[in-house]
Amino acid sequence: MSTWKRILTEDDGNLASTNLSTASARTFQLTSSNTLTFLSQHGTEFLKMTSGPVTPNADLVEAQASAFTIHHTVSSLAGTLALKEASNNGTNSVNLRAPASVSSNLTLTLPGTDGSSGHALVTDGSGNLSFSAVSGGGGSIDGSGGTDRIAIWSDSDTLTSDSEITYSSATHKIQAGSFTAAVVSGVAATGVVTSQTLQSAEINVGVVSTQTVGAFGTGSRLLVKGGSFQGTLSAGRVMRYSQGQGTNPITTADHTSQAAATTMLFCTTDAVNPQELLLEGSMRMATNQGWSTVAQGTPLYLGSSSGVVQPSPPTTQGYYSRIIGYVLDASNAIIYFCPDRSWVKIS
Repeated sequence: MSTWKRILTEDDGNLASTNLSTASARTFQLTSSNTLTFLSQHGTEFLKMTSGPVTPNADLVEAQASAFTIHHTVSSLAGTLALKEASNNGTNSVNLRAPASVSSNLTLTLPGTDGSSGHALVTDGSGNLSFSAVSGGGGSIDGSGGTDRIAIWSDSDTLTSDSEITYSSATHKIQAGSFTAAVVSGVAATGVVTSQTLQSAEINVGVVSTQTVGAFGTGSRLLVKGGSFQGTLSAGRVMRYSQGQGTNPITTADHTSQAAATTMLFCTTDAVNPQELLLEGSMRMATNQGWSTVAQGTPLYLGSSSGVVQPSPPTTQGYYSRIIGYVLDASNAIIYFCPDRSWVKIS
């Protein structure tokens, strides 16, 4: 049987208690505006209300009032409602705490029903809370894509993609299957470019930056060659597709033989990427030996040494004379590479 106690006041103002039987009164009642106060004089003690007998999931302590007010014992701290974990697991708790300062009373009314999976607790601006799906930056994003595709926002919370616009992690390039023609100006070596609408048949071929051997100007035409190549590439050299080399036809060019001088010519843009072979455009060559001071516009011929150019045609009988471009900036070894489709054999 439960044991109840009656609280008595002693002469010195302290409280004492005596046991009450089960049938005894269990109500504390104060009239008018009086306040019943329980005060602990020890920091480790607290007011404890326990129902009994203890029956799990059945016992409760009920407070009936218009509001339940919690103040912190330290005036500078806000009140905290602590919800303890199961006592056989420990003494930790989940706490709800008011802000240290509020401009006016704030009442938040909890929703009467649960939301669906993924819903968030939102307010109507008047303190009424409810569960709702959240759109935009704070919620989920809808849409579908594919491997290596570039994502595109189709509206405020939906991503989509196009199979024609992809990113290659191997070459670090964005590739587009088709695009609207535009004038592109800038420096290809640094990747800084700007664009504008193409006007008539205008093509803006920018001059190459001077700081990197093998760099080419914007608007240049490149041969994108798949597969691998034998040998070692060297940037800023004149190369050719030689005969009888199978799937790896790359080799240096010179004017000493028909096979070396009359086949398809191109320039290497760097030493590691055979995918970018210059067919036409401005290019910084590996060397300007023999033409470092010639005037702009001077024609350049295929040289006798592999992969180089010279400012005058060969004169030896049996050699092949072929213009491969013109000087743009002799001191920086920059030429306009545009190999002539015809050649002359010296006789």
